Amino acid sequence: KVEEKGQTTYNEVADELVAEFLSVGNQHTKPGEKPAFDEKNIRRRVYDALNVLMAMDIISKEKKDIRWKGLPSNAQHDLEGLERDKARLERNIKKKREQLEQIIEQQVTYMNLVKRNQAREVDGQEKTQYVDSISEGDTKIALPFIVINTHHETYIQCEMTEDRAEVKFRFSAPFEINDDNEILKRLGLHQADDETLQRLFPQKLLDYVPASVRKSSEGTHESW
Repeated sequence: KVEEKGQTTYNEVADELVAEFLSVGNQHTKPGEKPAFDEKNIRRRVYDALNVLMAMDIISKEKKDIRWKGLPSNAQHDLEGLERDKARLERNIKKKREQLEQIIEQQVTYMNLVKRNQAREVDGQEKTQYVDSISEGDTKIALPFIVINTHHETYIQCEMTEDRAEVKFRFSAPFEINDDNEILKRLGLHQADDETLQRLFPQKLLDYVPASVRKSSEGTHESW
């Protein structure tokens, strides 16, 4: 009733509801029977209901007038929830993109490393005396690996567990640790020109190739 009228009074709402209930009750009441609905009880329940609506801020009261304000909305709460979900998904997308870029860079690096090693093998075949003088195991380093750099005068103490599962180092001076990816990157093996990238990756992945991997084809040459 309040929503329909927009602005009304307690008594007006109560009068209309009492009339409706009594009308329905009279249709099912035989002559001489007690009415099915009590007018005072209906008015009391209407007042209780209106007070509840006012407490929920659905209606407002100003003197004797009551106004419809509207049902409570969870729009702001829902918006905040959607914004949190959006931020979480954006973080996940950013993380996945960074991982994909690392994989692409690693793929390019390994491709260039294979080409570099093949070129050196060809060059080594022309230097048979040099190749014969060095065992095969001494000329190859398996992946992955780490390189530890420090000053040449640094004292290093190395301890290894009996099962050789752990190795502990103690340095008397600052040191630097780099993995194979960083070393190969410093060698410039992580870059390729657009033509090579197009051969190596499908079209849908080219947009995710990081700028650090792309190498201009102008004036470039293989340094190995």
